[in-house]
Amino acid sequence: MYPIIKFLLRDEVTRATAQFHIKMAPVDPKNPLLFALCEQPKSRTLDQNALMWAGLLGDIEEQVWIDGRKFDKKVWHEYFKQMFLPEINDPDLQLLVKNPSQWKKWDFLPDGRALCVGSTTGLTKYGFSMYLEQIHALCAQYGVRFSASPRAPGVDEWIF
Repeated sequence: MYPIIKFLLRDEVTRATAQFHIKMAPVDPKNPLLFALCEQPKSRTLDQNALMWAGLLGDIEEQVWIDGRKFDKKVWHEYFKQMFLPEINDPDLQLLVKNPSQWKKWDFLPDGRALCVGSTTGLTKYGFSMYLEQIHALCAQYGVRFSASPRAPGVDEWIF
């Protein structure tokens, strides 16, 4: 089995190293190697983070009652992580998380119970957008009316 080699193409030395590895890679029609070139997934923005904590989770905390009880935004955050963070077998994992080879959503306690150890900070900008979309879709079922997101510096209009 050929090892996975990844390069972050930032300079000519890295380009030359990548070219060398491609040139030296074995060519075997029965066992071909995959070569992929794509942009590095971006990290989420500060605006996305503010949207989640100041807007989204705050609105949910204020408006959603389940069995006569309200839940703190930290509780909602944990609930959504368990529901919507990507699993390691997600076919789009490369797009959703920053380090797919190190991504871990679940770990297990000594008694065998699962514990969500994944973090939204491990999501890419795209992955975080997908995560927020799933939260919006679920909360629409609860009738949550989301307020406008916080203003970004230099932006004159509210973003909904």
